[in-house]
Amino acid sequence: MDGDIEKFQSFGDVNAPDGNVILEKGDDRFGSVFISPPFSDSEKFSDYPNFSPDGDTEKESYLNFKSDTDKNLKEIGEVTSDIKDSKENDSYNSVAEVITKPVEIYNEKSKDGIEEVGNETLLNIVKEEREEESSTEIIKKQEEERKLNFNLFENSMEIENVKKEKEEKINLAVTEQNQLKKKEERAHKDKRSSHDKRHSSHKSRHECRRCYERSKIRRANVGVQCRIDKSVKTDRGASHKDMDMRKLKYKQYMHIEVYPNGGASVVHMYQHEIAHLSDKETEELAKEFFQVVYAEDENGHAKHVMGIVHDAARYLPDLLDYMADNYPLLTVQNGAIGKTSDVETCTMASYREQVVNTYKCGTFRYGPLHTVSVVGTVPEEVGGYFPKLLSLLEQNVFLRLTMPWGSLSSVPMENPMESNDGPILWIRPGEQMIPTGETGKSPFKRKSRGANELRNLQYLPRATEAREILFEDRTRAHADHVGYGPDRQTTGAVGVLKAVYGGKDAPLSAAENRITKDVIAFHGADFDTVVEKLQLDLHEPPMSQCVGWLEDAKLNQLRREGVRYSRIQLLDNDIYFLPRNIVHQFRTVTAVTSIAWHVRLKMYHPDITKLVKEGKRNNNMQEVKEVLCRSGAIRYVSQSATHQNYDLPNSPVKLKTRVTKIENEDGDVTDYGVKKRDRL
Repeated sequence: MDGDIEKFQSFGDVNAPDGNVILEKGDDRFGSVFISPPFSDSEKFSDYPNFSPDGDTEKESYLNFKSDTDKNLKEIGEVTSDIKDSKENDSYNSVAEVITKPVEIYNEKSKDGIEEVGNETLLNIVKEEREEESSTEIIKKQEEERKLNFNLFENSMEIENVKKEKEEKINLAVTEQNQLKKKEERAHKDKRSSHDKRHSSHKSRHECRRCYERSKIRRANVGVQCRIDKSVKTDRGASHKDMDMRKLKYKQYMHIEVYPNGGASVVHMYQHEIAHLSDKETEELAKEFFQVVYAEDENGHAKHVMGIVHDAARYLPDLLDYMADNYPLLTVQNGAIGKTSDVETCTMASYREQVVNTYKCGTFRYGPLHTVSVVGTVPEEVGGYFPKLLSLLEQNVFLRLTMPWGSLSSVPMENPMESNDGPILWIRPGEQMIPTGETGKSPFKRKSRGANELRNLQYLPRATEAREILFEDRTRAHADHVGYGPDRQTTGAVGVLKAVYGGKDAPLSAAENRITKDVIAFHGADFDTVVEKLQLDLHEPPMSQCVGWLEDAKLNQLRREGVRYSRIQLLDNDIYFLPRNIVHQFRTVTAVTSIAWHVRLKMYHPDITKLVKEGKRNNNMQEVKEVLCRSGAIRYVSQSATHQNYDLPNSPVKLKTRVTKIENEDGDVTDYGVKKRDRL
């Protein structure tokens, strides 16, 4: 029988005759098992030598053996299913009870010499299950350890974050304390008196000899190339250092605005806010205003680029109409629009007529009026002495104080004709595009027929000819200077703007004042840098000091290099004040009449102020005037210069009135007859 079983065990994984699946030989789950042969009960046994085809006993024994083995296999399958169910439901108490049950069943069923099988297989299954359980427990322990480690890591991170927050709070507190200390130190330094400064310099003398010698060096103004009188000891006068607005009486009327793109500041004041003040209060306000506008730091640099009193010149008439009505025969010079090199000569009345004919919507298409002197002329100058116009200007307290002969000026003058710094008057038409047909022809241009004969034979399309031209009404960057040669130095300037309306009525409210000038002004502390970057020739006239016009691209480049500037729009009826060392450029937006002059303030020229005081004390003002004439501060006026006073009745620039005596109907001669206006 054992031999037959071995025979059948030689078969592989095949299907039994009854359709059941026979386990494979050497299966790990149950070890060696009995399998059925691959034929049915009715088949012959001829292929199997151990079974006799005619022997019934052997056949019956085989069938009995087959039935027993099938039952054993079924019971073993049930036991294994119970084991699996018990694993899933955790219904068994110990693995040993499960192991003994299938073994006992198998021992009871093993009859007729059938050997016991399956014990080793079941033991292997149990071992594997134990190993799996132990591996699952190890995995669970590892997961628990990972969770613990993760929790510990989170706790440590929270602790570190708390520490960082505490450190940041401590650092913020420390920085705030340091900033407060620095502010207190700065305030303490600012409050130090001059005695403390002298004491500190005296103390430093014992520490370092070079530092002491360096402290004694006087700092000169950056815009001054040479002093007027080398024999006079110069000090930088009262420059209103560290001007505190809180100490001013009329500070509420002053508005300081900083241009955000450039970083420079402008002082604004509005006429309608100060109109209710009395004459005395207005004069006090004007003095405080100039203290702020012309204030300088410890290095002699102006703190602001400009001061403006808006709508302060409204009381003045239209200056073009005023000059044409009162001085119609005054000879003036004007340029040809579109042709800067051409100069025409005409009278003031004819110029006004051309302006009125071409004026429209804020601009006129006629040449600009060149400068006209208001305080007398020297050779190659145009103008005269107009005392009535000067008296109109001096009605404004801001202008009266800052006239070249005003109370703030360092130069004493007995007569405005002695002024070598203006005022001067000029008119600009405004920047515009002009069609070529309206530009006119130059009176100096001759027709050259021979040179153009060959050119006329060529075909010249219309596209090659310009249909319109751009008239640039601009004054390039410059700085206001006084003096000549080695005595040339920067100074302050004052200007009055009156828009041209071409015979039409001016607006009545300040809100309707139109923009007349677009200004770029650089900070005084950046004077040297601007002169270097723009290649300014300070010894040239204002129109030719700079070689190019400054657009936004160049301004942005200068700003990146630390240069501060401000863009300002000046309106009709504005009065503006420029400190020294302010490089500025003007662009005329609409037609405007300008009156401007230089002012040598006492704070800018302390040497002249000291010289004048000594002259008054010693009663030798004549010698002082001679010194000022040699330096160019004033000019010599002869007695014969009175003919330049064009406000006299017999002035040659006026339309005179001829009075004739006639008889009336009764034959009496009247004292006053018909007045005829004749041009003599």
